[in-house]
Amino acid sequence: MCGRFAQALPPRDYYDVVDDQLQGKRRPKEGDSGSGGENIKSGPQLQLHSQVGEQDYHPTYNVAPGVQVPIVRLEDPVPLTSSGKSGDQALLIQCMRWGLLPHHTTFIPRGVDAMRTINARDDAVLSGRSMWTPILRSGKRCIVFAQGFYEWLKKDEGAQKIAHFVGVQIPGNGRKDADGKQRGMMPMAGLWEKCTIDGKDVYSFTIITTDSNDQLNFLHDRMPVILPDERAMRIWLGIGEDVTQEEVRKLLRPYPAQLDCYPVPREVGKVGNDNANFILPVSMRKDGIQAAFGRAKQKDKEQQTPIKEESLSTEKATKEEEKGQQSATTETNAPIKEEVVSANKAAKEEDKDINNGTPSSKYSPEPFNPPLSPERPKGGYSTVDNPDPTPYRRRGQATPTKREHPSPGVGAGNSAKKRQLEESAKGTKDIRSFFSSK
Repeated sequence: MCGRFAQALPPRDYYDVVDDQLQGKRRPKEGDSGSGGENIKSGPQLQLHSQVGEQDYHPTYNVAPGVQVPIVRLEDPVPLTSSGKSGDQALLIQCMRWGLLPHHTTFIPRGVDAMRTINARDDAVLSGRSMWTPILRSGKRCIVFAQGFYEWLKKDEGAQKIAHFVGVQIPGNGRKDADGKQRGMMPMAGLWEKCTIDGKDVYSFTIITTDSNDQLNFLHDRMPVILPDERAMRIWLGIGEDVTQEEVRKLLRPYPAQLDCYPVPREVGKVGNDNANFILPVSMRKDGIQAAFGRAKQKDKEQQTPIKEESLSTEKATKEEEKGQQSATTETNAPIKEEVVSANKAAKEEDKDINNGTPSSKYSPEPFNPPLSPERPKGGYSTVDNPDPTPYRRRGQATPTKREHPSPGVGAGNSAKKRQLEESAKGTKDIRSFFSSK
């Protein structure tokens, strides 16, 4: 099956590559990354005309059904007969819509109906009873040159499908593979038709599919019919006098050679997405998330390395500077420290001399001998100067007059309070008398 393919060469480059592959000119040798190479010839020179201009189609790495792309066909189709007399014919490059419309079609189908004719099974084409059989016999065969096609691998039920790109390993100038080698375009066998819609001629084509070869069996059970060499392309187009129905039928078989096949970015699955990385392995893509993380990691590593080295250098320089400062401070303070110690020692010796060997304070060179307190007189200081046993008062202060307590008032409660005061005064007098007698 072929539901999506890549064809991103501009019209001029497309013409050159197709002409090289059909004519066998300037084929690069294996491993050659340039455009030169050996010249080979597999038949007479062909006349290749192009009706494709820059405005006719949009080169894209993600061609979807319904898109206009260039194909190669005979300029004047010759019906296929058993005699094989077709003669040399000029070739034409023409833009056509992908999804064949039968000649009686009066409108362009949409949705699912538009997908029904993007592929034609080889067994149906050769059955003699399908809609494809008269198109094959009428000589409306074409070649769809593509850089490769996409197929989706479905591993488990419900799991997301993995997009794969498939391209030929034929040397050429159609694309670069994962190793940077130049590869040719993939020539896929197709059929084309013309119909009239709203008074305009509409050209459309389909790609013929066959059983997958051993290499692609894991991916899908169907694959496009890929024409392996120049001779096969000439036979399919009907060029030469030896083209017979049997020879054309033999070309509808699986591709016999090895193909490039690898997973690609899943974004190719959305119609409208277009990127040159779609035909490169997903591990090589330059715009993916993994690559972005890889670039960020590498950038951080490059940025952190000089910072780390600079930090270590700065730290080392700081330590050496601090060490030097400490050494300088020690050397500067050494004589000061010795001078202070000597001065303190001299001061102590001087104090001993002044005080007759008795050390004294630095600020009080004379020894401080406070006078002794006189003996306490018998009865205390209060009885010497003030024989009146009254509470202590300051010297020179007048003796307070005796204060009468105010009358507490009338009543039994007042009498009890008066008695309490009298007993308290009596107790105080007794205590004073006791201490005075000592």
